[in-house]
Amino acid sequence: VPCAVMSDGVVETDITYGRLLALKKEHTKDLKVAREVFKLAGRNPLKGLYIIVDKVVYISLYEEKKCATFVKRSLDFAAESKKRISLGRTTQDKLFFLNSYCGIASHLGITFSLAPFPVDLSVPSRPIPSPPLVSPPVIPRKCGGCAARCRTIKNLSAKLGRARKKLVTQGEDLDSENNSHIQRLSSVNRVFSRVNSSLRGKVASLSAENSRLATELRFSENARLEAEESLAEHDSRVVTLKPGQSYSADTVVTVLELLNLGVADEKIGGVMESVAKLTGVKLDRVPSPSTVRNIAVASLTVAKAHVHERLDQAIGRGEQLCLYSDETNKLTSKLQCFGAGLVKDDGGQEIFLFGLAQVADKSAQTAFDIMQKRLGSLSRGIGYGDAGNFIDRFFAAVSCTMSDRASTQQKFNSMIEEYRVTVLPKVVRGWDELSDTHQQELMKFHVFYCQLHVIANYTNVVLEALAEHERIVSGRDIPSFSPTVFTVVKEVARLFGDRSAGLHSCSMEYKVWSGLDQANCPLWRLAENVAHVLDTGATISLLLSWVRECSVTPVSMFSGNCSIPSLHSIAAGDEQFLEKLLSVSPSETSLEAVVLVMESSLRYFEHLFEDFIPGGKYSGVVDDVVVDRTRCASATNRFIESAFGFVDRLFNHSPHMRIYRREARLLIAKNHTMAWLSSKSSEERLAIVSAARASISTVRAEETHAKSLLAEAILQKSLEKEKGYNAKVALQVKKRNQAVDAISTFGFIISVNSISALLGSSSETARANALVAQIRFRERTLLQPPPEKGIYKLSNKGRKLPEDELKRRLTVLIEADQKGTLLTSSIDHPFIGRFVRRWNEEVSEDGKVSSVKKRGETPLVSIKFPSSQLIIPISTLESYLDEGSFDLLDDLL
Repeated sequence: VPCAVMSDGVVETDITYGRLLALKKEHTKDLKVAREVFKLAGRNPLKGLYIIVDKVVYISLYEEKKCATFVKRSLDFAAESKKRISLGRTTQDKLFFLNSYCGIASHLGITFSLAPFPVDLSVPSRPIPSPPLVSPPVIPRKCGGCAARCRTIKNLSAKLGRARKKLVTQGEDLDSENNSHIQRLSSVNRVFSRVNSSLRGKVASLSAENSRLATELRFSENARLEAEESLAEHDSRVVTLKPGQSYSADTVVTVLELLNLGVADEKIGGVMESVAKLTGVKLDRVPSPSTVRNIAVASLTVAKAHVHERLDQAIGRGEQLCLYSDETNKLTSKLQCFGAGLVKDDGGQEIFLFGLAQVADKSAQTAFDIMQKRLGSLSRGIGYGDAGNFIDRFFAAVSCTMSDRASTQQKFNSMIEEYRVTVLPKVVRGWDELSDTHQQELMKFHVFYCQLHVIANYTNVVLEALAEHERIVSGRDIPSFSPTVFTVVKEVARLFGDRSAGLHSCSMEYKVWSGLDQANCPLWRLAENVAHVLDTGATISLLLSWVRECSVTPVSMFSGNCSIPSLHSIAAGDEQFLEKLLSVSPSETSLEAVVLVMESSLRYFEHLFEDFIPGGKYSGVVDDVVVDRTRCASATNRFIESAFGFVDRLFNHSPHMRIYRREARLLIAKNHTMAWLSSKSSEERLAIVSAARASISTVRAEETHAKSLLAEAILQKSLEKEKGYNAKVALQVKKRNQAVDAISTFGFIISVNSISALLGSSSETARANALVAQIRFRERTLLQPPPEKGIYKLSNKGRKLPEDELKRRLTVLIEADQKGTLLTSSIDHPFIGRFVRRWNEEVSEDGKVSSVKKRGETPLVSIKFPSSQLIIPISTLESYLDEGSFDLLDDLL
């Protein structure tokens, strides 16, 4: 069976129908016939045939059973057709026979030629026997229809040939095009291979990083789970505040912090429970109010331990200290406060309070003794060593003081300086080996006064100058500190007051009005903006220059054309000095008042700042040693005043609080003790708290003892005061009796014309005695107010006044006596004629004691204030003076 591969890849096999029938006859089973047909086609019926068409692989699987079924059916049709052909049937039957075999070939993927080969090819296994020729083959005639069909077939074959060639040509074109595509794809593939290799490296590194992150995530997740478990365990447990017989150190520190924040003793336990509830924990117990009070007592020791440590470190480093001190009255208590100034790293001052005490009086000796006790108590219970040695070291380190100008304060500063001289040789090592110059340098002591007090008392200077101007203009007797303009200002403020607040607050209208129409004088900023007290010289020179300018040219105060440039630069703002007064058109009277005020101001400032003006010890270029030793001194005593403000709030909020608790609250708040305690380690904090607890009984015992001593001292002072008062009254009565006895010889004259008759032709001594007797009687018996200042001073530097001056003074007294006689029920008292300042909240009012009259058994004192006339028992006035609600102006700065 010859086979050929055509150009389209289809296998062509020529098999005669006689041979197919011979195979059918030889093999009875259709399956074997099918296998033989496969073998004739040169194929294995058990394997698939791979055919490549247009570079596409087609796979045809020939299953024997399926093929056998088709072969059987086709052979049956072929055998039937052969019979018909042999019987001389029609040409249609012959074509059907041929088509049957062509269907088998189509099923097998082969084609049969229409003409048989002349030579029979070999059969693979055994030759296929030819069918017996019963009769010679009948060659059919070609009819016209068959010839047409043959031509049609040939035409179709030619078309198929041309189509095959065309397909071959297109296949070659496609092959070349595919080859170019393959080359391009190969190039792209190589590029992609390199990129793929790079990506594989990155994927490998990312995979490693992913593995590492997965490991870390696993560890983090485990840690989170452990933390959640620990937190859950922590939330579920009860916090123990009192592990043994006493509360823990942390609990004590917490109570101290709450006390410092102002929480009441009985509220601290509730606050701690609320905070614990907020955090999700439970407390086994909380401190009771009595426990809190015990801790509050121990807080005084903690505060003093802080101060002692800070001062001891500063003294050990050789730093200089400035002693700050002041006293005040709070209700019925007299308080003394002390502080120590140190130099901070930035060059400023840091002030540590180290004592607050209630005293019986404001004497210098009392203040000195109290300060020594407070210094000695700083090391109580902490074990810092010898208290006496610390006191001496402290005084040796004090190089200057800052205080007000009260007489008792000046004496106190002198006592500090004297005591310091005695301790320096004991404290300074190798004192005897130092040169005299060095010793004198170490013993130098500087006393500075608070400049805020200077500015505050400047009000009296202005009021007195305005009162003098009003006396000159009106001719009336005006109190020195109560000019009409001052009354107008107070009345306007009262009219703007808020009645719902008891006139103790200002309404919004007054605030707006005062902001528009009042001058913002920067005098107080002179003191506020001076970092070092020795810098006062630069600012005070500007101030004095401006005051001189305004005293010579008073319109400069209102025009703003002062020749002193940038005086406002000493202020803390950018506004021009007295800018609010630029729109005012002053009158001649106003200019006269300005001249008097500026002249008084010049004398006042030159006196108080005499150390800083040319010729003073701190004027010009100050020695660097002095500057270095006084860097601890600020320009004001503001810190002590602030401490008194804090204590005043405690008095108003808790009037029955004990003094040691006030002192503890003050020291902890102002010295920032809680921050210091928090900075300590747990061991140090425990030691401090334990020592403070151990000192509770000592603090209470000392407080009880100090309270009893204070009561005895107050009683003793009261007795001494009463004794002095009785002695003074007795002396006044004695002098009054002497005046009555002296005038009984000459008689009392009530007119100027009687003076000549009084003197007559007596001797010079007798005439002088007569004039003195008349004047003294009016002063001591009649208590006539002096019409002019110093009229009752009848001597000049120990010498008696001449007769003409005595006559003039008596004449003035007689002319001022409008009634002729002053026989009233007035009694003599040292308060008469003195000025009293009345305090009402933050507002003060000055008045004069006009008389003391006796109604029944109760002496009544009459005080004339600008707003009203006050008549109260003299005992009530004395109690007001002790409480501090009233002050005698002679005792003020």
